[in-house]
Parts: sequence; C-alpha cells; structure tokens
Amino acid sequence: MAFVSLVDEHRQWFKARVGLDASETPRADAFCAHTIMGEEVLVVSDAATDPRFAGNPLVTGEPDIRFYAGAPLIVSGGLAMGTLCVVDRKPRELDDAGRAVLADLAQMAVDALEHHRHATTLEQAHLELASAHEELRAISDAISHNVRMPLRQLGALLEMFESDHRAALSEDAVRELEEVRRVRAHADEAIRGMTELARLPRDKKLECEAVDVAPILRELEETMKAFYPEMTLRWDLPERPVPANELLLRQMLLHLVDNGFKHGGHNVQVEFAFDDVQTRIAVLDDGPGIPPGHAQTIFEPFRRFVPESVPGTGVGLTVVKRIVEAHGGSVIVEADRPKGSAFIVELPFGDPNGE
Repeated sequence: MAFVSLVDEHRQWFKARVGLDASETPRADAFCAHTIMGEEVLVVSDAATDPRFAGNPLVTGEPDIRFYAGAPLIVSGGLAMGTLCVVDRKPRELDDAGRAVLADLAQMAVDALEHHRHATTLEQAHLELASAHEELRAISDAISHNVRMPLRQLGALLEMFESDHRAALSEDAVRELEEVRRVRAHADEAIRGMTELARLPRDKKLECEAVDVAPILRELEETMKAFYPEMTLRWDLPERPVPANELLLRQMLLHLVDNGFKHGGHNVQVEFAFDDVQTRIAVLDDGPGIPPGHAQTIFEPFRRFVPESVPGTGVGLTVVKRIVEAHGGSVIVEADRPKGSAFIVELPFGDPNGE
C-alpha cells in the first residue's frame, strides 16, 4: 500500500492512495502524525512490536499494518504538511538506498503540490483582476455618462446663446465665449480619452495610425494659453507622422505639457526624433525639476511634489505611463539636468499588440 497524506489538526486525509480503501483516518491513529514531527524518513519495521504503535487500531485491526515507511512533505517555509508513505501487512526492513528513494519521491510530490498551489493562486489572481477590470469599466462608463452629458448640454446651450445674442455681444465677449466653448470641448475629449483608456482590455488591439501632430500641437498651444497666459510652449514639427493612437497621443502630450507648466516651468519645449525602430518624444521644461530620489516614483498614482494650492490630482503622469505602455513603449524622466526636467517617451514603430 502507498499513499500521500495531508495532516491537519484532527485527521489525516489521503490526497492519493493505492491499496487502501479509507479516504481519511483520525490524526490520533495516524503514523504520519509522527513522521511530520521530524525531517527524516520514519521507518517502523514491525508495528506490532513497536511500543508507539502496538495498540494502534490500524495495527490491531484493518488494514493490519506491520511495516511503515514515511517521508515528510516539507513545503516552502519549512512546514511539514503531510507524508509520502508505503505500508505492508508484513514486517520489513528499509535500507539507506530505499530511504533515499522515498525521500526523493516525497520531494517530487512536494514540487507537484506547490506547482498546483501556485497555478491555483495565479488563476484566482487572474479572476480577481478580470473582475476589477470589469468594475473599472463600469465606473468609467458611469463617469463618461454623468460628466460628458452635462458637458454636451453646456455645448448646446452655448450654441443657442451665441445664436440668439451674437449681435449684442462685444468682440471680447465673443472671444471669451469661444474660449469657453473650446475649454468645454477639451474637457469632453479628455474624459473620452481617459474612459477609453480605462476600458482598454488586455486582449483588445490598440488602433494606431500615422498621426499628424501639427494640429494637436497648435490646439495644445491654445489650451495652454488659456490656463497659463504668461508661459510659452514651443515645438519642432516632426519630419513625418507619428504612428500612434491619435486620441491617446493627444492625451499624453496634454498631460506632459501641462505637468511642465503646472510645476513651475515658464517654457516648455516638445521635440520629436526618429530612428529605425521608434519615435522619440521629449518634453522639456525650465521649472525647478524633480526632487532628488523621486525619479522612480513620480509615475505612481497620487504622487505630488507641489503645494496643495497647485491644482491637480497626481494621476496625470500615471496616465502618461499607461498610455505609453499601451503602445508598447517606455517613458523616463531625466532628473539630473542643471535646470528643469525632461520626460522622454519612446514609441516603437511595430505593432503595440505584439503581433
């Protein structure tokens, strides 16, 4: 007879067994309860003459055990959770070679059990992640509906107001109305971009195209002028389109440029470069730079290194990192500059979906 037993507080349960009908026995009767107290193979040549087991009901009755040899199953962390055992109804001896074989078989059983445990843990983590992703999608859908709807209504009201009163509006009022309309459109697009990003499952292809960034940069300049009228945004137009998801590229540039101005920069420069395999985008500012030691943590959510009076939630750079990773790229910050900071984004030309 042979079996793999797992021992708990009150019983031993047979995970696998050959030649034995019972599926479990009380721990008080288990030979294995003695085996797990040590680290070596336990051999009982004749249980009927061994004072520890002579009165055991497994010896005096079925299955009439005489010979027992068991190796503890010691998992990571040093816990002996059970045994690998062989038993017989006749007295026997087990030499050193036999003990070594039994110990090796026990280690193989431990490896199989731990592999199963890791696989089960991984599957459970995958299920929890999938559930969390579905919850995130539901939340993003709710935000998209509850926030974008009022923005759309505001857009309609602005159109109605301008249509009814344009003749009575001064030139300054018309410009201010146009600015309100543009900011509303920008907010609507920002929410749309972030909800699209939140909805992006791992198995969905990221739709990329050759993006002309000139209109994006001109619109970004107008947006920044509204929020930072004393600041200056400069850029060098790239020599060719940038392969990317246009909506997400727009959001990424918005967050990086806004980050430069928000954290004290008076001038922000956007540069593009290309090599054989990727697009390199650099966003440089002349602000105070990144505090020492924070270059690795700056992309973590809700990390802020400015006074609470400065607007922001601390998630902008986290969004940037997620957008870049969705493209299969990377982003770093060069914090050791004499003045200011430089965010370097590298986006590969290849398929971001790895196909």
